[in-house]
Amino acid sequence: MNFYSQELNAELGAGEKLIWAGGPKQGIYLTQRDFFLIPISLSWLGTAVAWEYSVWTDGGHITSLLFGGVLVAIGLFMTFGRFIDDCWRRSKTIYGLSERRAIILEGRNVKSVQLSSATTFQFYRHNHGRGTIQFGVTPEDQKKTGVGALWAFDTTLPTFEQIEDGERVYAEIKRIVGL
Repeated sequence: MNFYSQELNAELGAGEKLIWAGGPKQGIYLTQRDFFLIPISLSWLGTAVAWEYSVWTDGGHITSLLFGGVLVAIGLFMTFGRFIDDCWRRSKTIYGLSERRAIILEGRNVKSVQLSSATTFQFYRHNHGRGTIQFGVTPEDQKKTGVGALWAFDTTLPTFEQIEDGERVYAEIKRIVGL
């Protein structure tokens, strides 16, 4: 029994057995949306730093300095902090699959998807045998914006994100629901 299985045992119902347990890929990795967001966040941060520098050197008002400081803080989060936040979130995430449901444990929060009532599963293949499995449908409104591909993985949907041996886990889900 591995670490993931031990953590999920408390979430299992009577007679429920864990078929698979794992977690998301750890560390920093780039997604499709990052190729759009990185240039924007760097532009934001550069503009905010230039603003703050010009206000500082021109002896600007304290309100302008504070406003610029907030813009710099936002730019720092957009450029660096979101990667740290994402790594931290994934380090606290555990996934499990039983004959009845998919379980997502994020810190102390638990999401559970009854496989018998789930209507849609989406599987995305990644490099090195990894895969992402979404339980549900991405809202159509995102596709209408023209940038829907940037948000291919809707974080509001229960998702097994970047799991090892994704094909096997997806095949197991299909077997359970009879697809």
